[in-house]
Amino acid sequence: MNIALKLTAAQEAWIEAAAARGAFATPEEALTSIIDHGIVALDTEPDDDKDEAELAFVRARLAEAEDDIAHGRILSREDSEARIAALIE
Repeated sequence: MNIALKLTAAQEAWIEAAAARGAFATPEEALTSIIDHGIVALDTEPDDDKDEAELAFVRARLAEAEDDIAHGRILSREDSEARIAALIE
């Protein structure tokens, strides 16, 4: 696919300089790399709705743990290690 792209003078200068110093073999390779990195960045941007759902889940688990502690529903370290050891065996 061929796309006509209008670059600013600063963008063009950066790409030419990057190719000149050997960071990229050609200005076209520089543009391809920049686009690829942009795509990756867009694909990995946080999903605010998902983040809020995860935070709500973690907050609920923390509230449960705090309530367990407040009401004495806890295990000693020794008891906890014994249970883990029993599961591993």
